[in-house]
Amino acid sequence: MLTAVDSLGNLYIALAQSNSNQSMMSLFWKSLVLKLDKERPGWRFNTIWTMDGAAYHSCDGALNILKQLKIPVLMQGPHR
Repeated sequence: MLTAVDSLGNLYIALAQSNSNQSMMSLFWKSLVLKLDKERPGWRFNTIWTMDGAAYHSCDGALNILKQLKIPVLMQGPHR
């Protein structure tokens, strides 16, 4: 289960039968960006995504996807 929660209490959930990895995160992020672009144009100006430092969030490939999608991110310390 991949989830996102905003400060207004809105939940964004994706259920998949797969391990969390860069590919799954990419699909989730792209779908969430499309939804937010439709529901809240301009969300990038008042939103910051906070993530733990898991490898599938912080590897070069994931960081490139986040950059391509122009997602403002606050990356926490390494996931342990």
